[in-house]
Amino acid sequence: MPTPRLLLAPTAVSLLALAPLGEAQELLIPESSTDRVMRFDARDGSLIDASFIDVRTSGTTVLIPIKAICVGDEIWVTDQVADAVMRFSADGTTFLGKLDAGLDNVRGIAAGDGLVFVANGGGAGPGTGDAIKVYDTSGNPVASYPAEEPYDLSVVGDEILVTNAIQHD
Repeated sequence: MPTPRLLLAPTAVSLLALAPLGEAQELLIPESSTDRVMRFDARDGSLIDASFIDVRTSGTTVLIPIKAICVGDEIWVTDQVADAVMRFSADGTTFLGKLDAGLDNVRGIAAGDGLVFVANGGGAGPGTGDAIKVYDTSGNPVASYPAEEPYDLSVVGDEILVTNAIQHD
């Protein structure tokens, strides 16, 4: 399993996620003010679908979508205010469920080595706290690692690079 490593730099908000949908690489970009996930062509940047996932009509309440990634044949979208990871079908049309137990202030998400890593940045509920939460690709919890205000993360080789939301002078 990759090892979390905290980067001591304030985060740059990362809203882009390369998503292998079908044969082509596409970008999934959450747009928080309109509660949707847009889909762009990664080769030329052209807009493919402005409402690829329209969370207002998806059968769930998504308040502030932050990041979207492909996990197997699903799209997982983090929601900072709903304190959850929302799961959708690969075509974006069907809400499949959510991960929310022990999550609060969910921001970044990344996948690698058959696992999904979630930046959990809060402690308002039981079992929550600043941590990297680890799930298998079916959504089952695997592990949790303490991390100071994690915001986003990337899997690089056998490490997880974590940015935090703390402002350093």
